[in-house]
Amino acid sequence: MMTGRVQRSLLAAGMVALAMTYAPQAEASLVLNTNANGVGSYTVDSGPTVSDNGTLRPDPSSTIGVNVLTFAVPAGQTSSPGDVLIYDPTNTTLIADFRFTDAAGDLSGVHGIDRAIFYSIARAGNPADTGLPSNAGSGTSIRVQVNASGFVSYVTTPNVYNLQTEFIPAAGVPEPPSLVLSGLAAGLALAFRRFRGRKTVA
Repeated sequence: MMTGRVQRSLLAAGMVALAMTYAPQAEASLVLNTNANGVGSYTVDSGPTVSDNGTLRPDPSSTIGVNVLTFAVPAGQTSSPGDVLIYDPTNTTLIADFRFTDAAGDLSGVHGIDRAIFYSIARAGNPADTGLPSNAGSGTSIRVQVNASGFVSYVTTPNVYNLQTEFIPAAGVPEPPSLVLSGLAAGLALAFRRFRGRKTVA
C-alpha cells in the first residue's frame, strides 16, 4: 500500500508531465529570403541555409487566373495568413504583395500557413510579374515600404522576411552611372565648342 508521501510524489510527477504535454510550443525562428525572380532560401533557429526557390503554382487565395510565384513555408510555422502590402519608397504606390496563406486560400484566420505568394506589378518578365490580386488587402494585412534599391525586411517576431522587389526609380532621377555619362557628354560638348571657336579665330 502506497504511503501518502509516495502518492503525493506520483501526483506531482503526473501534473508536471501533463503540463509539458499541453504547454504551448514556441514557434521556431524563421528567416526567409526571397526575390521576384523566384530565388529563395530560409533558416530555422539559426540552422543551416535551405534552398527554397519559388515555383509557379495555382493560386488558392484569389481569382487572378494565372499560376503565381509560390514559396514553401517550413512546417511548424503558426503565423497568421494575410498580406504584406509593399509600397514604393515614397509610400504612395503599391508595387507588390507578399501573401501568407494555405491550401484553402485563407487570408484572415489563425491557422498555420504553408506557403507564401509573391505578386508584383513590374513587367520585367520575372515569375512574380503577374500583377496584383483583386483581393489584395481584403484580409489581414500590413503595409511596408521598400528602400531605394527595392528591398524591404519585414519582421514579425520571431520571424524575419527579407524581400527583394523589382522597384525601379522613377524616370528623371538618374542613377550614378547615368550622372557620370551625362557629365562626360557635357564636357565633350564644351571642349568641342572651344575647339571650333579657336579654329574660327585662326
